[in-house]
Amino acid sequence: MLPLKSDEIQVFLKGLKLNFSLDFTEYSEASVHRRLSRVCEQLECDDLEELTQRLESDTNLLIEFLDQFTVNVTEMFRDPFFFQKLLPFLELEVKKDYCIWYPGCASGEEILSLAILLHRVKKLNYCKFTGTDLNEKVLERATKKWVKRRHIADYQRAFSQVTGDFDLLQYFEDDHSQELRLKKFVELKADYEVHDLVSLYWEKGPFDLIVCRNVLIYFNKELQDKVFSFLIDKLKIGGVIAFGSRESVFFCKSYNQLEVLDRDARIFRKIG
Repeated sequence: MLPLKSDEIQVFLKGLKLNFSLDFTEYSEASVHRRLSRVCEQLECDDLEELTQRLESDTNLLIEFLDQFTVNVTEMFRDPFFFQKLLPFLELEVKKDYCIWYPGCASGEEILSLAILLHRVKKLNYCKFTGTDLNEKVLERATKKWVKRRHIADYQRAFSQVTGDFDLLQYFEDDHSQELRLKKFVELKADYEVHDLVSLYWEKGPFDLIVCRNVLIYFNKELQDKVFSFLIDKLKIGGVIAFGSRESVFFCKSYNQLEVLDRDARIFRKIG
């Protein structure tokens, strides 16, 4: 890993914020160090000064930088126990015009997962999804409703843990290519757009369900608290919000607005 000094990192991050309106200044320092080291290696930059010069001289490189810097790891039915815990609430609560927001949705595999589960319980037609991410490149993939064939065996195992049914392929077109597309009978209504949670602003909402899993872990404590409060503001009274199992949200100032539906799965309801 390329050794980077804290003061170099802060200068670089302030430059990103000033020149490109990308604010990573309150991200976890360890996470930023790892990712910037990886970006420099991938783009063959000797240091952050060279990376800054290249970004300033080639605006197209910014897309590649974001793709390398942001964490785009996702998978269908990630943490099967989470979907097992969430689905009973949705079966009871989903009604007409039910609005779901997935911030940090990456390439959309979790949205596809929830859509399939809602289809199975005949609730999908009531739902409208909005997926957002900072990375425009992965969002473009999400709009295509594809999954990679090489992952399908793992996805089927996770799907089986949630549903007891091993036949995940019944929901995908199989033309023997490297990508499998969601079949049209799974009527997923979804919009995708670029949005940065750190901005703490968005005109859309409020939502009935917000699923923001494994996003807050990349922020420092102060930013986690601010983003947490922003998400709670975007949730309807009585709405449900879910976080990743590794994310501790109990210290956040707005936590008293929630009741615990499932502590281990990090599923909560807004009560005030």
